[in-house]
Amino acid sequence: MPVWAPPSPQQRLQAKLLELIEIVGIRQPAKVESLARPLKQASIAGRLELRSMDLSRHNFNLLQQILKALDRIEAGTYGTCKRCQGKIETSLLSTTPWAALCSICEQRSTPRC
Repeated sequence: MPVWAPPSPQQRLQAKLLELIEIVGIRQPAKVESLARPLKQASIAGRLELRSMDLSRHNFNLLQQILKALDRIEAGTYGTCKRCQGKIETSLLSTTPWAALCSICEQRSTPRC
């Protein structure tokens, strides 16, 4: 009997990417095939034409963050804070797998009201 294992960060990121592609597919079905094709390849970044997609600003930014996180996985730097080079907390990565900053650096970069 196979043992259940939680999805890897890469699997979670790809699932979120597919979710965003589905949003695009509802609005522009012809784009789905061209967007899904890179998921079958080893590297995703640089293969999507982001400018032509009909995405909200939030979804566009999220898509960019996901693609960058997938690049970090491929480069072996996933889980390392881009600012301080420290380790990004596992709890943060479990809720936001595309996080690029540790919680301390994220708090420092967030403007206060």
